[in-house]
Amino acid sequence: MREIKFRAWDHGTNAWHNFNATDFSFNPIPPLDVLYLTSTDGQCNIEQHTGLQDRNGVDIYEGDVVYLAGYGKYTAELPFTELYEGYPEDDIGDILGNIHQHPELLEDK
Repeated sequence: MREIKFRAWDHGTNAWHNFNATDFSFNPIPPLDVLYLTSTDGQCNIEQHTGLQDRNGVDIYEGDVVYLAGYGKYTAELPFTELYEGYPEDDIGDILGNIHQHPELLEDK
């Protein structure tokens, strides 16, 4: 069984916080587009690990923009269907950035 991992982008500090499902006791209510945590500095976007890695072995999370053969720039969003379909074909390239630190990546989508 894979570890269920998350990361949170803190808008107040412009920093990432990593955690896994065992760090919290919660009852997820699907389907939610974006979950928020409140930090001392502001709000955090919570993003789930896709369970996949890019071609360099880097974990892919929601909000990451990756190169995906046949799509070009692809933003990882639940339910990650295109990523799961591309994985066995070795179609997943590099992570190009994420929507928080590099919003300009969304401009040419």
